[in-house]
This record gives sequence, structure tokens and C-alpha cells, in this order.
Amino acid sequence: FTYSFTYSKEIDTLSLATFDVANRGLVKSLASNSRPFINGIALNYTTPTWGKNKLLSFATRDWKFGGFLQYASALPFAPPAATTTPAIGNMVFQNTYQNRVAGEPLFLQDLNCHCFDPKTTFVLNPAAWADPLPGQFSSSTAYYGDYRQQRRPQESASVGRTFRITEKVSFNVRAEFTNIFNRTEVNS
Repeated sequence: FTYSFTYSKEIDTLSLATFDVANRGLVKSLASNSRPFINGIALNYTTPTWGKNKLLSFATRDWKFGGFLQYASALPFAPPAATTTPAIGNMVFQNTYQNRVAGEPLFLQDLNCHCFDPKTTFVLNPAAWADPLPGQFSSSTAYYGDYRQQRRPQESASVGRTFRITEKVSFNVRAEFTNIFNRTEVNS
């Protein structure tokens, strides 16, 4: 087996939808594909030869079982676009974001608990954001480390074997499974 752990902080200047020339500090922000923690596990196993019975040995040996599991941080959400500053959008041809409201939770439900019906429950808190004053850019950055989508684990498995018929001919049997635990993932 192989295990890997990655810790990173991706910052870029390409994830912003707006650019306030008067505040260049807002240009550098968390990247839209930032996932600070990634755990990856790869498993491989080949069955050995069992017993002295040739038929049993032929049937059970050389089967290859594999799996890949990845558990990582979720991708960040972008803050909502501001809706009451059309003058800024018309003058500089770009919109701005809403500002965070201090003390308001960003979510009404835990996105990763699987304890709500996504068809009937609204999980993002609309009171957590407010439009900037008319004619002003947002003081928000493009992405926040604590405003993230639901985590989406990747879990795959495979089983297979190659049967050698002659020196030049072989027969391969293989099955691959994605989302092996049949997890339901709701759109972001």
C-alpha cells in the first residue's frame, strides 16, 4: 500500500472576478481550486499460490485486487455577487462581491453530515452576506478558507487477472468500480 498526505495553500491572482485598482491587496486571494489537505491511499494485493492441488492453485493464484481512496478538503465557494451596485458594474465592466457579516454563521446545516434533504433544505445562510454601499467595491476576497463546498471522497476498487494461454496469447479479466461505497453527492 501507499499513503500520501499533502498540505498546501494555493494563492493566485486568477480566481478573482473583479479587480479594484484602488486596492491591489485584494488581487491575491485563495485559489478557486484550493484543497489544503489531501490524503491518498493506494492498495494492491496479488493472491499467492494455495496448496498443492493444481486446479485449486490455478483458480486462486495471481488475482490482483486494488483500490484507491482519496479524502480531501472541499473546494471553496465564491462569495455571492453584489446586487445593489450597478453603477460600478456599468462603469468598469465588472461586478463585485458581497461583504461578510460579522458574527453570522455561513451555513445553516453542516454540509458533510448527510442529515438533511438537499431538495428541501437551504443550507447557505443568506444573512451572512451584505451588499457593499452603492458605488463601492467589496472588501471581501474572492474565496475564504472556511466557506467550502461539501467534501467529495474518491473511492475506487478493481479486481482482475491475466490468464496466459500460450506464449503470445493471454486473456485478461478485469472489473473496475468507482464510487465503491455508493455515496450520494449533491451538486454544489
